[in-house]
Order: sequence, then structure tokens, then C-alpha cells
Amino acid sequence: MVRKPTCQSLYQLSLSAVVRLLEGVSRLETSKGRVWSQRNIPTLFRERLLEYATAKLIATSNSRDEKRLTMFWSLLYETNLKSVVIPAELDDFARRALVMYLETAKPTATLVFKAFGIFNAMEKESILSHVRNSRALTVFSFRKGADDACLALVGRHCPLLQVSKSRVLECL
Repeated sequence: MVRKPTCQSLYQLSLSAVVRLLEGVSRLETSKGRVWSQRNIPTLFRERLLEYATAKLIATSNSRDEKRLTMFWSLLYETNLKSVVIPAELDDFARRALVMYLETAKPTATLVFKAFGIFNAMEKESILSHVRNSRALTVFSFRKGADDACLALVGRHCPLLQVSKSRVLECL
């Protein structure tokens, strides 16, 4: 009996197909691959590809996958991403590589930014550089390392930031 494909199964199939396609891009062809992906893959789908590749890295956790993850970010990252998530499970090398992509001097379209784990001073500065240019940011989650200066910067540069009433009640 053949099962009828669902939207979710087609979505997963398309994610894995594009990941396989991008895995075939050689290091020397990265700039051409980036141009192609920026031109042909919609922003929302690029975000999901980054999440998918990151989850795949965390599941396998070997050094070859870390290099592949940084390649995916080099092919897919742009300042128009609406959601940026840096999970705590990444090792230092992978986390440092991803955070380098966040440092930008131009405004970003990021609405949701979540960073989990402990970051060193250089990584934290890259993250804050990204946040400083994210005027439309509405969700900011920075676990283990958000000090008063960081929160002041977020308050100054992110006028649309929303405070979760449940989180305020937890703090009281």
C-alpha cells in the first residue's frame, strides 16, 4: 500500500534534497553557490535549511559536519533572515564560525534572535553588533551571558522588543 504524501513529508523531502545539492558544492565553487542560493532560494526556506543543517550536525557531531555547517552558513546566510538561532549544543569551533557571520555594519531584518550557551568576549561582541543593527527585533533570547551592558544595548537599539508577561512574573 502506497501512502499519500503529506505536506510535511514533502517539506522534509525538499529540505533534504536541497541539502544534498548544496553538499555537492566544492570549496572553490562556494561563491558561485552563494550567488545561486541567494537568487533562487527564498529567505524563509534558507532559514529552515540552516536550522535543518544545524540539527543534523548536532545529531552526528563529528568534525567533518562542523566544516559542512560553516559551508552551509556561507552559502545561505544573509542579513534578511527573520530568525537566527545559535544552539548551545554546538562546539566552540562551530559556534565561533556561525557567530562571525552575524557581525554586520548594515541594518538587518532579524525579528527573532536566540543564542544559547556561554560565549567568549569576541563572540558576544559579534552578537551585539548584529543586535545593534536589528531595529525590528521582537524576540531576543540570550542565555548565560547577558549582562546589564548587553541588555542596555538591546533596549536602546531594539524599540519593538516585546516583554513576555510570563517571564516577568517568573522573575518576581
